[in-house]
Parts: sequence; C-alpha cells; structure tokens
Amino acid sequence: MRWTRPSLSSSHRSIKLIRCGIIRARLVTTLNAFKRPDGRPRSAAAQRTLPPFRLVLVGQPNVGKSTLFNRLVGRAAAIVNAEPGTTRDCRTEEAQLFDLRFTLVDTGGVDPMAGGLSTEERDALQRSEAGTDSGDGGGVNVAYQGMSGVLSRLITRQSELALADADAVLMMVDGREGVNTVDTELSRWVRRRVEPETPVYLGVNKCEGIDEESDAWMDIQSQCYALGLGDPLALSAAHGEGLQTLFHLLAPSVDALQAQHDEVAAQYAQSLAPTILRGGGGGEEGGAAIETPTDEALNLAIIGRPNVGKSTLINSLLDEERVLVAPMPGVTRDAVTTEWTYDGRPVRLVDTAGVRRKGRMDHSTVLEHESSLQTAESLKFAHVVVLVVDAMLGHVPRQDLTLAAEALEQGRGLIVVINKCDLLEKKLEAITGITQTMAELLPQGGNIPSVAISAKDGDGVSSVMPTALRSFDSWRTRVSTNHLNGFFRALLQQHPPPRELKPKFITQSRTRPPTFTVFGKRGGGEVSESFSRFVAEAIRSEFDLHGTPVRVFFRVRTQEGRAHAKRFTPGAQKKKARALRKRNKRC
Repeated sequence: MRWTRPSLSSSHRSIKLIRCGIIRARLVTTLNAFKRPDGRPRSAAAQRTLPPFRLVLVGQPNVGKSTLFNRLVGRAAAIVNAEPGTTRDCRTEEAQLFDLRFTLVDTGGVDPMAGGLSTEERDALQRSEAGTDSGDGGGVNVAYQGMSGVLSRLITRQSELALADADAVLMMVDGREGVNTVDTELSRWVRRRVEPETPVYLGVNKCEGIDEESDAWMDIQSQCYALGLGDPLALSAAHGEGLQTLFHLLAPSVDALQAQHDEVAAQYAQSLAPTILRGGGGGEEGGAAIETPTDEALNLAIIGRPNVGKSTLINSLLDEERVLVAPMPGVTRDAVTTEWTYDGRPVRLVDTAGVRRKGRMDHSTVLEHESSLQTAESLKFAHVVVLVVDAMLGHVPRQDLTLAAEALEQGRGLIVVINKCDLLEKKLEAITGITQTMAELLPQGGNIPSVAISAKDGDGVSSVMPTALRSFDSWRTRVSTNHLNGFFRALLQQHPPPRELKPKFITQSRTRPPTFTVFGKRGGGEVSESFSRFVAEAIRSEFDLHGTPVRVFFRVRTQEGRAHAKRFTPGAQKKKARALRKRNKRC
C-alpha cells in the first residue's frame, strides 16, 4: 500500500503557517542586521562593529580584572598571571553576558597616587628613547633603571583615557584582602574622572562560595559602603559566580543605549533614502550613486623584536596615545587590537609584544612565553604583516629574518619598516644594506617593499599604510585564466621548460596568497625548484604582485599514472559494478 501524506485540518494548517511566518520574520531580522540602512550588504568591518555600550574595568593590580575580562569575552584574550601588574595596555573586545552584548575594556592596575608625568620625567623619557637595546633586547639599559614609577604613571594615564569614554564603570576590589586605603583613594579618583551621569558599580572579586548572610560578607559590605559606590556585588571571575546580578545591573543601561543607537541609525537611513533615489537613474555618465567600498577589513599585525618602535608606530599612525610607549624593552605584553578607518577602508591594527630568541627569553616566569604565543596567534590571523627593524643596528639580526620567513611561510603579505632612521648619519647606506640582506637571505625577499621612517618624529609614516594596502590588494588578487595562459605561453616560448616537464596550461587555484597550478605531463625526473621560482617571479613581475608571496605548484602525470587513472573513471567503475551484479546473480 502506497503511503500518502495525511491532510491537515484548518487549525493545524494555521498553526503551521504561523510557525513559518515566525521563522521567516526571524530570518529577515537576522539578514537585516548584516545590511546597511540603504539595504545593501554591510562590509565585514561593519558586521564586527563593537556595540555602543562601553563597560570599563578598573581596580588595583591583581584583583582579577583580566580574569573577568576573559570570562565575559569568552576566550583567553588577556594574559592572566599571579604577578601584579601583568596587564599594561587597555584591551577592548566585544563581550556577551547572557543575551547582553556590549564593549568591554580591560585596564591595567591603577595607582591613584600616580598623577600625570612631570616635565622632568617627560624629558627623561625623551632622552632615554635615544638608547637602544643590544641584540634581541635582553638586558635593561642603565638609563631605564628607576623607570617603574614612570610606567605606573603611563598605565594610569591610559586608564584615564578609557574612563573618559565609559558608559559604565565596574571598580573591582579583592574580597580576600578587603578594602584598604588605596581602594578608598581609587574610588575618589574614578569619580573625579567620569561624567556625573556615568554609573560606577563596585564588584568584590574572589568571593567564591561565600554566603551573603555570613559575618564575613557583612564585614566586607561595611567596608565597601565607606567607598560611597552603593551596594557591593559579590563576584568570582574564576568560577563565574555573581554574573546574574551583574546582568540585572547592566541590562537597563545597555538596552536604553542600544535603542538610542538604533533610532539614530533609522534616522540616518531615512535621510539617506532620497539621495539613493536621486542617484538611481544617473546613466553611464553620472555613474553609480554610491560606490561599493572595500568589503573586507585589513588585519595588519605589527611585529618585531623588543624596543624597535612598534608601539610608537601605532600611536603615530593613529595620532593619539593608544598604546603604552616607554624606553625600556618588554613594555607591551598583550596583543592590542585597534579598530581604525584609513582613507575610507577599515583596518584592524594589532600591536604585538616583542619576540626574542628562545635562548634569550626570561624563563623564570611564563609572561614572555605567553606574550610570544599571542604574537604567533596574531600572525596566524593577519592579512599583512609589518616587520619593524631597528636601523641603528646597521644590520638585520637573525631574529628579524626568522620572523620574516615565518610570515612568508604562513602566506602573509609582508612589508619591512626601517625605524629610527633619524638617528643615522649615513642613512642611505644603512637602508640599502638592510634591504639587500633581506633580498639575499629570504625566499622571495627581493620583492618585499620597505619603508624608511622615524616613528617618533613622524617622518615617512604616511607611506606605511599605502604600502600595506597595496600588499593587501596583491595578496588577494585573482588573475583570469585566459590572460594567465596567454602570458604563460609567451613565457615558455622565450624560455623553454626543462625536459622533465611538458606543461599544458596554468590556472590560479586560490588567492590569499596568490597560488598557481601548472598542469602537464612529466617527461622523466622531478621538476626543479629553480624553474618553480622562475615562474613565480615572472608572474609577480607581469601582474605586479609585490608585497605578497607567490606560490607555484605542478600537477604532472607520467604515462603509468595516466593509465592508472583511466581504470578508475566513472565509466569503468559502472562497468565493474555491472560485472559484479551479474556474478552475484549466477551465484
């Protein structure tokens, strides 16, 4: 008996239609979230735009700010260590607390007694910046001694800048140590530096397993009330306790600001609609009303050895004090990401920690090892890598060559920035020597663009981003097969291939980086590596693919391999299957 689908009653049919309508409405809502107000798809950078609500975490060193930051972000974004003062730069990431999405800012440990830098300290910093580290930045120069107080002031200054843009502040104290005089001064310091309408919440961390009716919690509450920040919130960032109460505190403010943000976006869409209608029939002479921008953000990682000027370069590009800059090596520990727009194109700048050779790393703590792991992770997700080289050394250290070779091996675009050129007497000779060394000792090193700059004075910095964008465009360039084969045939006529290769055609198999595959037959023996490099360099020169590695592979078959492939064609497999069925029937 043939099965038939049972007919639905009117009530069941209406329920089904309602469910389909709900699913369709949810799908439309989800898709609209990835569209511009004019209905066109959003760019990749716009899709990753951080939520408007900003929550800033402040507190003394080692109270658990980075642990809570990692829990709300959902990954180990910040380095967590028992050593006080591990976090230095402010980190900004998108966080999620149940169904709330907001921007979370992790700050370094604040010393409320540290004010701004005095004139004498700023002069000392500028005089010390002229010093350079030896080799891989292993030791600390005499000029850097006694600079821990200056570093504390720089961290406090970064926290002040973060508080200026905060929509809410969560001040954290250590529940095991209790409230001390530094917390009291810190609460006053925070209230003086935020807007009067900005709420400041008090979180007591390391309260795992504590009973809110116990005498210990009552004692902590009495100490916290003296800070004048309202009811304290019992938290355990390591175990995820107290997050529900934090959710109820933040939900009204997050929802209100998000609604205001959506209203502004709707008004912008209404103001943009008449412009779109007027530009719709412009014809060929007028062109399109709105040009489609680049739909992908550039992930630009700044790498190099310690104390070569990576953070100074970031601040010079942004024209603001975004990351910490100090003359002592090893100031940057976390990989700090900054969302930026350059000439209408979205860019994600990643400032990484300086990487030394493994033999010169400080193995007494795990901080340098974790910093190097974050640098390697940033290199993995980068599109273009900027290798900063110290021009004062007069040569290219082995560690710089290792970093450049690793970036090329992973298929990343690469440019070399030669920093501190303002301190050179023979500038042209030093730059020429560095570029020649890179060209001789690196694979495809002769096509790596280099920029000579002085990040401190800003000389030559304007050429860094155009060079990086050209490298990014070359990195994802696709060449049509027709033009590629026309060029390849002309190339083989001028330079015949070796006898062991009989090429038929070439195609670009992938981008990011540009990868080409040559198909043909093998006349005997293996294709030499020199011919592969020759083809890669010819393709690079013809199609202007500079600043990116170019890979060429060969897929060739011998006569035995061709005969073996014929036996397993779809027709041969069907014939074999029919023969097996006939034999089974006879059996």
